[in-house]
Amino acid sequence: MTTTRHIVMLAATGAIVFGLAACEEKGGSGGGGGGGGGGGGLSVADQPQSILGKSAKMAKDLKGKAQQRDEEAAGMAESISGGGAGGAIAVAGMEWSAPAGWERSAGGSQMRAAELKAPGDVNVVFYFFGAGQGGDVQSNISRWAAQVKDDAGQPSRPRPVARTVNGVKITTVSMEGTYLDGMPGQPQTPRPDHGFRGCIAEGRAGTVFIKLTGPADAVKALDGDWERMVGGVREK
Repeated sequence: MTTTRHIVMLAATGAIVFGLAACEEKGGSGGGGGGGGGGGGLSVADQPQSILGKSAKMAKDLKGKAQQRDEEAAGMAESISGGGAGGAIAVAGMEWSAPAGWERSAGGSQMRAAELKAPGDVNVVFYFFGAGQGGDVQSNISRWAAQVKDDAGQPSRPRPVARTVNGVKITTVSMEGTYLDGMPGQPQTPRPDHGFRGCIAEGRAGTVFIKLTGPADAVKALDGDWERMVGGVREK
């Protein structure tokens, strides 16, 4: 008889807990609809000193964590699929989602692993020279700076920004000036009033170098897309 009474009490307590959790989802205020009197009392989940309060708060926390997991899974699925944008760019065991309107163009060699054409006559190239190849971060930033001259004809002075994204260390730079367009060691074409964005991504399989160049105004207009792309890198 005692056991039966305990089972009934536990069942009733469970029903109350889930009922309180549901009330919490609806706002948990004691005053109902349109606003009278003093702004609503504390919800049960805000009173952790009671057993029911602890249970209701636990239910609320679990629901929040489940929603967070769902959002993260949806974000990962969108990132892997390219999010309906320009598609996924895969180089050296890493992936980036190309923004909408950025069209894949020529490319596909090991060195120029992928190329994109962005709005405003802006070019984006992903370079990969092989595992352990391509030089260190600082030497590449210095080389890039020499490709963008300031008003005095001197190399630009970029301010590198380093951070880790999804376990991948990336270093980005931003420059404006006269861009010397062309391969190293070959004749170069000066392109005044150009913008340069660079990213160095250090993955497990090697380092990928990304360059974005084009007219300065067009490049600045794409800064948001650029940051979302390089900041969305993930290893496969």
